[in-house]
Formats: sequence, C-alpha cells, structure tokens
Amino acid sequence: MSRARIFLMATSLGLGITFSVFGEKLIADSGSRHIPLLELYTSEGCSSCPPAERWVSSLKDSPDLWKTFVPVVFHVNYWDYLGWTDALSLEGMTERQHAISKLWNSNYVYTPAFSLDGKEWKTLSTRDLISNSTKPITLSIYDDGSSGFTVNIGAGAPSNAILHLVELGMGIDSNVGAGENSGRQLVHDFTVIGWSQKIIHASDRKIHFERPHQSNKYQNTRKAVAVWVEEVGRPQPLQSVGGFL
Repeated sequence: MSRARIFLMATSLGLGITFSVFGEKLIADSGSRHIPLLELYTSEGCSSCPPAERWVSSLKDSPDLWKTFVPVVFHVNYWDYLGWTDALSLEGMTERQHAISKLWNSNYVYTPAFSLDGKEWKTLSTRDLISNSTKPITLSIYDDGSSGFTVNIGAGAPSNAILHLVELGMGIDSNVGAGENSGRQLVHDFTVIGWSQKIIHASDRKIHFERPHQSNKYQNTRKAVAVWVEEVGRPQPLQSVGGFL
C-alpha cells in the first residue's frame, strides 16, 4: 500500500498517528471543525496560581486534548516585584494579557486568568471546551526536524491576519525561593517556552517558522507545539491546532 494511501486512510479515521511526508512529520491537522484556544495567564509569584495550573495539567489525560481544544499557559511578569522573578515569563505575555483584557472591556489584569478564544472564562468545565461549530479556516502543523515547523493554512483566513506558533514545555520543575510561593516546588505543563509570530495574508498557504529561541533552554523536557490564527490588532483566536512533538 502506498504511503499516500496510508496517510489518507489514517486522516479519514481520525487516528492519532504521525507520518513522514516529503521529509516532514505531520503533528496535527484541525480539519474544518473549530478548535478553541484555552489560555491561562499565571505567575510563579502568585499564591493563587498553582491550583489553576494543576487543573490545566489534568487536561493531559483528557481524550479530547488537541482534538477539541488546545491549552497554552503564559507566565506574566507583573508579580516579579514581590521578590521572585519568574524565569518563564516574557514581556510579550503580559502585553498579550492586557490586549485580551480590553476585549472584556476591562482596564486591569489578574492571575490566574483564563481566556477561551479571547473571552474571559471562569467555569473550568471541560464541556465548555468542546465546540460544535465549524470554521472555514483549517490549520495543519508539520515538524521539519531541526529547521523548524511548517504551517499550512486553508482558505478563509482574514485578509490581514497574524499566525502564532508556540512551543510548550511539559513537566517543568521550579523551586521558588521568594515571593508568595516561597519554599514551594511547582510543576508546569503546557507552558509557553518559545513564541513566534508572523503576519500573513489571505493568499498565504504555507508558512515556515524557525524553532523559537527560548525553547532551546528546555531541551530535556517533553514538548508540544500549538498554532493559532487571529486578526491583526485583535487577539481573539479564530482557529487553533496543536499536538505533542
């Protein structure tokens, strides 16, 4: 049986299998179904954040992971003033939370804070993570090996859009030495350890990303990758896709 035929059979059956196609390995394909992006904004300097992160970690065991939702965890830096610098935080993560809070008509940010497709989300019900709608935008991610990732974009993307790609670290240990969580050992999953963004246009169909630089510091951790697309200037994900590397 040819490689192409095997690939088509596995795709039609929805099997969680990766294949080598022209030197690239398929990580994930969204298909036409809408896959919501779940974002958690957190900090190692925030005492109320560990329970929220533990809940996100529990999603590792969900049979719907990557199929009906994509979780990403951003570490913000505005708790660093308490004496503990969160090494997982990036200034851009805090900037994104401020931009998303404007979608909620809010003038402030807080942690832990969940955003589901750009909307403030507080229920923590996995039923809310399953969308029955379809989107014309389809996304697929291929691992190019050491060179990075290729993202294929189906028709329907906005004429002026931005494509985000993040690498996620799993099981990252941290011994907190100061701040509200002083003396605690924290474990982080689905944590953004590298982030790249590219402006795309409606005619763009294939985008290549180099591996995010920050992820090189976490070579020995299990990783995943997530991609989502949104309009420029409006941080409301329109479609997402993700999977383990």
